[in-house]
Amino acid sequence: MFQAPSAFQRAPLPPATRESEPRHEQTLTATAPRPAAGPSARGAAAPAPAAAKKRDPYFDNVKYLAIVLVAVAHAWEPVMDGSRATRALYMIVYTFHMPAFILISGYFSRSFDMTPPKVKRLITSVAVPYVLFETAYSLFKRYADDAPDMAISLIDPFFLTWFLIALFVWRVTTPI
Repeated sequence: MFQAPSAFQRAPLPPATRESEPRHEQTLTATAPRPAAGPSARGAAAPAPAAAKKRDPYFDNVKYLAIVLVAVAHAWEPVMDGSRATRALYMIVYTFHMPAFILISGYFSRSFDMTPPKVKRLITSVAVPYVLFETAYSLFKRYADDAPDMAISLIDPFFLTWFLIALFVWRVTTPI
């Protein structure tokens, strides 16, 4: 049998240390596959891989917390009519979770300029989902509520789609 190549190989061991010094755990490092040494690879230099953008765990945690608070507050809605404490907690959560989403969205929108790749990404990641979900919600409401005269309107958002259209407008107006 042969040893199959692995995407992860062990890093070399650190130099020997004295017993009084702390020991570090072994780490695994990813290795890129080596190009074949053929006639096409001899004359051309391989381009350097682009540095990947690092995610900021602070913002990931803040977004996660805001999403969890939204889910918890939505779960409180059916039981808050009979409880003043639940209504107070609901109001506290709704006082700051939407401003938190807006501030985070603005922070990530600050580098938006109207270059074609960024506009294309904005359209495919925000405008298209807005149109799809707004149409789906309108059709659902038309047939579930048995209201055949209800028109599909993209300027009167249903449910949570208001945030998508607001994000689109904020992002487009950022360069201004």
